[in-house]
Amino acid sequence: MERIVFFLAPTLTSIQLAPQVYKTFRTRNVSGLSVYTFLLAWFASIVWGLHGYYTQDIPVMVSSAMTLAMDSSILCMLYLFR
Repeated sequence: MERIVFFLAPTLTSIQLAPQVYKTFRTRNVSGLSVYTFLLAWFASIVWGLHGYYTQDIPVMVSSAMTLAMDSSILCMLYLFR
């Protein structure tokens, strides 16, 4: 059970932004999104990735990379679609 939680938590963290990325890309509407929220999330993903690297925690590193990619895509769309 513990092993399932160790892989489920990072997986859910990684995919939590997928619906927002899809909707924002499809509608090209960023009016309700806060750039500060996604900048903070982007920075937090980098810090978690560094934590995973230094502790050699592969699930945390992968989760952080995926979340960073989604945060980055939202930030790019905030810039492009404003």
